[in-house]
Amino acid sequence: MKYLYGDATTFPREDNFLITLQAVIRATVALIRAARARSEQLQQASTLEAEAAQDQRALEQISKDAQQALEDHAHGVSSRVLAARSRALEALQQSLRQELARIEHELRAALNNNEVLTRRRQQALLPAMEQLLLDRDLPDTIWGCTWEAGLQRQMAPGAHAIALHPGGLEASFRVEIDPQGPWSAARRVRDVVGEVTIAMPARTGILRRRDGLIRHKLGALFIAAVDTGPKRKTLLLKSKLLEDAPGYLLSQMENGNLDINGVNNPRALGLSVAPEQQPELFTLLHQLAHDVGDLVNQRQEVTGIRFDNQNLADLSAPDELAMMLLDAVSPLTREIVRRSPSRGEICLKKDLGGRRREELYLPVDELRTLIDELPTSAHGPFRALGIFDEGEPTQKTEPNIFNDTTKPRESERVIVDLAESA
Repeated sequence: MKYLYGDATTFPREDNFLITLQAVIRATVALIRAARARSEQLQQASTLEAEAAQDQRALEQISKDAQQALEDHAHGVSSRVLAARSRALEALQQSLRQELARIEHELRAALNNNEVLTRRRQQALLPAMEQLLLDRDLPDTIWGCTWEAGLQRQMAPGAHAIALHPGGLEASFRVEIDPQGPWSAARRVRDVVGEVTIAMPARTGILRRRDGLIRHKLGALFIAAVDTGPKRKTLLLKSKLLEDAPGYLLSQMENGNLDINGVNNPRALGLSVAPEQQPELFTLLHQLAHDVGDLVNQRQEVTGIRFDNQNLADLSAPDELAMMLLDAVSPLTREIVRRSPSRGEICLKKDLGGRRREELYLPVDELRTLIDELPTSAHGPFRALGIFDEGEPTQKTEPNIFNDTTKPRESERVIVDLAESA
């Protein structure tokens, strides 16, 4: 389905970006809230440690003063009085040690409690980010997918997807394979592109031909694995779906070069495909990469989220991820705002064909309501979205208990369910 800007010019994406924008803002607010809470907890921890250290120094000074007082009055004092004073000093020091232990225990308990709260807040980020990454695609995200046939009879084919963003975000997903789809069972090369014949230089031996080449038909080989990573496309072909079965590993690198290596076949070292045969292999790689790429849309479960090589739950600065999300959507959001006919809403259109268009619009107030969950001092980064007038102060709005402002509202002019229009 073709999408258009509000002024009816072509929109560069093939999805309803308004829902993506809402999801990003919702996740960004959660990340900033977690970052601020972490900062407050670190400050509280620092204050607690400073106060505990001050109390410890005061108690230690009391002990030193008492010891010094006893030594100053030791001369000319009877042994009985001196012994009594020593016992009193020992009792005081014992009491001070207990007090120091209590302070240390309470400090450790407070710091541990702060750490638990921090972990809980960071764990709370997972649902928001998982929903965003499962349902929506961020601009500039590079998708890859890996599919593997069962290499043993008891193993079923499986696949997982991975999303990479140049800002440092990485997420992996379990893919749900349609039981009736082509990737639910092992496939042969001929099932995809028909017969493919390659010619490779032969090694010395009885297999050597006059032209120095060995011709091999690949159509009967099983497709054992397909990997459409961002740096290369890789295809594993095997004669049987067994771990030790011989076969070939084909790789198209980022620079376009094609490599072929033998697998479990010592006689297949140093392989190279004749130039006139390479187009067939490129066709095979591209077709399989395209087919496997369709599996990405069937992702069902997030298996991991990382940012700058840190797990989401371990992020020391969640606000950095929040800024990355805003940077990802801000340019396109500003362009939508610029091309929307009304300043109070941002608008896209969907071309239904037959001279029919469906209008999708999102009131700016709904986005501001999401942002207003944060204190005004934290609103600065959201100005990059272009939904605030220059110099306009952000006002706190009262929530409407009769409307769920976390969901897109249906248009009063054209009935549109944004969730179904994605």
